[in-house]
Amino acid sequence: MFLLAGGMLFVGLMPASAQTRVKALPPSFIGLWAWDQESCAKPDDDGQVTIKPRSVDFYASGYSLQVISNRPDGTFHATALVSEEGESAKTRGTIALKLVASGRLLIKAGAPEGHIYVHCGAARP
Repeated sequence: MFLLAGGMLFVGLMPASAQTRVKALPPSFIGLWAWDQESCAKPDDDGQVTIKPRSVDFYASGYSLQVISNRPDGTFHATALVSEEGESAKTRGTIALKLVASGRLLIKAGAPEGHIYVHCGAARP
């Protein structure tokens, strides 16, 4: 269901049959990602994202994935407990990830348009 409100397009709830609940993100998502190849080359660059099967960790925030769904368009959508740098309390949030090309992952967390990250390789320990 699509709703138009205040000039913005909102995607409503999808029928349960249109998405599949999964236990973890797919192996193709796992590893170190960054804004660009230059960010990949710099240890601890603030443009890096570490993705594990049930978590997504940005430079200053982390998403502990609670419920993960795989949608028909290939997007993995998750509800998460979000921790922000300098904050002791966790909040509830959502995150969406979609492989848009080999080595290119669209992540939407906070901003509706998201950002496409490039794959750097295996995550650093």
